[in-house]
Amino acid sequence: MASSRGGVGAFGAFTRRRSFPVSKFFFPFVFLLSAHYCQSAHARFGMARHQSFGASNHRDTSSSNSGGGRHSRSFISAGGSREEAAETKETEIIAEHEPSQHVATTTLEQEQQPKEEGDGNVESTTYCTGDQWMDGAWDDTTMTWKPNKCTLNPWEDARAVTDCLNTRNIRFCGDSLLRNIVSYIGKKSDPSFAFLTSWGDARQGAIDFKWTPSAFHQQCSPRTPQGTTVIHEAAWDMGTYYQGEAAYKTSITRITNNLATQTGSGIWVSLHKLHADTPACKQEPQCHLNNGPVREKAFRDMGDTAARSAGLRIFSTFMMTNNEFAAAHTGDGVHFDGNVTIAQANALLTYMCTPS
Repeated sequence: MASSRGGVGAFGAFTRRRSFPVSKFFFPFVFLLSAHYCQSAHARFGMARHQSFGASNHRDTSSSNSGGGRHSRSFISAGGSREEAAETKETEIIAEHEPSQHVATTTLEQEQQPKEEGDGNVESTTYCTGDQWMDGAWDDTTMTWKPNKCTLNPWEDARAVTDCLNTRNIRFCGDSLLRNIVSYIGKKSDPSFAFLTSWGDARQGAIDFKWTPSAFHQQCSPRTPQGTTVIHEAAWDMGTYYQGEAAYKTSITRITNNLATQTGSGIWVSLHKLHADTPACKQEPQCHLNNGPVREKAFRDMGDTAARSAGLRIFSTFMMTNNEFAAAHTGDGVHFDGNVTIAQANALLTYMCTPS
């Protein structure tokens, strides 16, 4: 009877018969069932969003700590954010507007990779150590020395230069050839640096220079027993103080042997290439005679041999100065202008401060 009056099916009949107790429990049950389903779906959606943001945040942290993209890429797949984000369009939109750590990582990696020049060749950004800079050539465009397998450090960090000079207790002993190089090292340590006199001893800032142009006269002594002593004596003994090759050999051998026992580390600066055929040197007969190729080679070989026998390290810029570029950048055939001397200064700093 109740069924025929309902006419709209069992659910309709139950809804109109308020006295029937099932109606009090059925709709709350349906509501709770629906709410549970919605809450479950919301939880799934919320978890997808949480994992998406979690992967992004973890990606940032790992990248900042490790400096690379390997960890960030592994966290994307491990977190599962891409698979779960595909379930909802909103999560995809969120992911699209997140800051891309991959872009930042790629930029960092690109900065660490060798830079490409216009002709497609790869230029190394790895600084030379020790004497790696020796094998190279001059770049006529930039007027700089270009090693073949590394980049010569320009030593533009004044603090790094100063720290090297002070911590290694470096003292320079020599003539005007070494003094010119040291003057640029001084400027790299302090841009206002300048020798107060044209010759003589100098102790200014981090620079400690002793004027010892001849193996027969003023003698070099180390700054400290544990320090590094850089010495060059040859050019004056080839001319002004010339006493013959045998006398020079005897004297320079004694000096290098004594220095080897007095200093923690000794560096012998080999005689660079002289250009006695330059017009200015040719006009002075004595200059052309004293600095000719035969005497030049003899004195270079004697100094290098003595230093090597004493156990000193040998710093040589012969390859850097034995070329047309260097010949075009010397006025008197003995000293070089700023382009060559700055390269020598950078090379000497590399040799002293970053030994291989």
